[in-house]
This record gives sequence, structure tokens and C-alpha cells, in this order.
Amino acid sequence: MPIYLRMRILILTFLALLHTAASAQSIQRLWNQKNYEAIYEQRDRIHRMSGPDMLRVAQAAQHFDEDSIAIYILNTAIEKGYEDDQTYYVRGLSFAKQRHFISAAESFHQALALNQHRLPYMLAKADAYYRGQKPDSALAVFNRIHLLYPNKDVATFMSCKILEEQGYMQAAIECFEGNIRDMVAKEYRVEASEILASLYWHEGEDSARAAAIYRELIDDNPNKVNYRLNLLQLTAEMGEWDMVAQQQEAIHQLRDSDQLPSIYTRKNALPILSLMGVNFRIEIYEIIRPDLKDNAIYEAFLITPLHARPVGKWSYIVENGKRKIVGEGRGAEEFTIETELNLMEFSIFMRSIERKL
Repeated sequence: MPIYLRMRILILTFLALLHTAASAQSIQRLWNQKNYEAIYEQRDRIHRMSGPDMLRVAQAAQHFDEDSIAIYILNTAIEKGYEDDQTYYVRGLSFAKQRHFISAAESFHQALALNQHRLPYMLAKADAYYRGQKPDSALAVFNRIHLLYPNKDVATFMSCKILEEQGYMQAAIECFEGNIRDMVAKEYRVEASEILASLYWHEGEDSARAAAIYRELIDDNPNKVNYRLNLLQLTAEMGEWDMVAQQQEAIHQLRDSDQLPSIYTRKNALPILSLMGVNFRIEIYEIIRPDLKDNAIYEAFLITPLHARPVGKWSYIVENGKRKIVGEGRGAEEFTIETELNLMEFSIFMRSIERKL
């Protein structure tokens, strides 16, 4: 080959390399400046780009929610041999945004094959499996994270939560009990306590332990009405009516200081107690503003247990110093009451009504 042709090829090669380097510097500079629009405008040039530049263009596409384009760019980079963990990870993020969770999990798995034990990749893979309705696979990854990163609360919490969701109630109880004290983040510790209390109450048949957990939650957040309502229900089931009265008084203080959640104030009623009778469930509500509800203090509904259909309503009304209980629907009657009724006494009255129906 003549020397001038060889020189020409060398010059062209050098210029191409120089242009590629300049392009890479340009895209990285734009990335540092967070000028995603300018980067995204170069998407038609990806076939002449290096792998890192293609990755930046794909990330810019993600920024504008163009995840199909991002996936196309990253697939093209992989086909060109630009395979690294970041490419697979970013592709997985786009798959997840499109709700293609299993494809996302597979992409995160490929990222981990190139960079083992990287925490963001492991968390993303576990989350993709979980959202993709693959709880066993998600649990395996969360358990692995828990072993490698024992202080990562989200993995510990999710390991226990998946057990509960899959119906392994005793295993879930043991998981939460064994880890809850070590959780650093308050939000996970609180939610774990809520689930654990519910498990003991409804599945573990240990109402005393459930009540103890609710007391701890109330100590940390005394204005959380739902905690007090749950503890009130629990202690009523346990026959501890002094504790019921304490929680009811605390709820009244929240009511008087306008701290009740709007979900209750809009309905002007608190779901204060639920009882199972002989034939019907008895749902008792305490009226927040009796003056807006015909001076009713309590309302009780008789509900069919199978279809949750109301068959009757009974109201305890105090008006002009007179007290009465008025029924509507099945077995409706009106009773004059000589003395004021508290929640325990009204619930006993309703049990007697329910037994007659």
C-alpha cells in the first residue's frame, strides 16, 4: 500500500478517535450539568457512540419517561458488546417502570452476575420479584440481603412480611419478634409492631401480648386513634372494662381537641366496638357530635355474619334529660332508660336484644 494511503488511514482513524473522545467528553459534561434534554437529543447517534455514552443517553430517556427507548438503547449497547453491571441495572429500572417485573428481575440478576452483592442491585431484584408476584424468589433475595447487610431494615422487614402474606403466621411472628428490636428506622419498626400485634390478636391467640404491643405503640404516638380503638376492642374482648374506659376517655380528649382523623369526623361516628352475638355481629359506633345525630350517643347495627347485611339499628339517645333506646328494622322497639349507660352497659343491652332475634 502506498505510504500516502497509509498516512491517510492513520489520519482518519486519529480524527475518528478524537471525535469519539470529544463526543464522550461532551455527553459527560452535559450529564454533569444535568442537561438531560441535550443528551436525549443525541439518541439518533447511538450507533456511533461508546458504551458509557449510550448508557447516559438511555438514562436521559428514562428521565423523560421514555423507557421503551431506553431499553432499545441499552439492548443495542449489549449487542455491541458493551456489557457491564450498570447497563443491566439501568435496563432493569426501565423494565420495572413499565411493570415488566420479571424482565426487570432478570436484568438485575445479570447486573449482579457482573458485580456480586451490590446492595442496590439486590434490593431492586427482590423488589421486582415481589411486585411481579414471585414471593418465594423475593423472599430468597431479601433473606440473602439480611445475611449480608443485617442493618438493612427494609430487607429484614420484607422477609417477615412475606412470610405473613404467604400464610406462615407462626414463622412471621418469630421473624418479627426476633428482629423488631434491632430495626433502626422508626417507620419499619412501627409497621412491624402493627403487623405483629395483629398477628398475635387474630392468629396467635395471644391477646395479652397484642395489647402490650399496642400500649407500646400508644406510648410512642398517643394521638394515633386507631391504636386506641384497637386496644379498646382487645381489652373489651378480654373483659378488662377499666382499660376500655381509659382508652375511651383518651379518645374523648382527642375529640375535644379536634385531633380525630377526618375519616371519622366526616361520618360523625367512631367504630368503637365489634361484638359477635348468637346470630348476628353487633357493630357499635360512638357518635362524635350527638347534636348533629338526633342526640344519639351510640348507634348499634346488627349485621349478618355471612353477607355483612344490616338487619336492624338501635340508637341510645339522651334528650332533655331523658334517655331511651330506639330500634329500627327487625325486632324494633323503644325502651326508656332510667340511668345513664356507659359503653359496657350498652353492649350488654345489645347482646340481650340480639339473643331475642
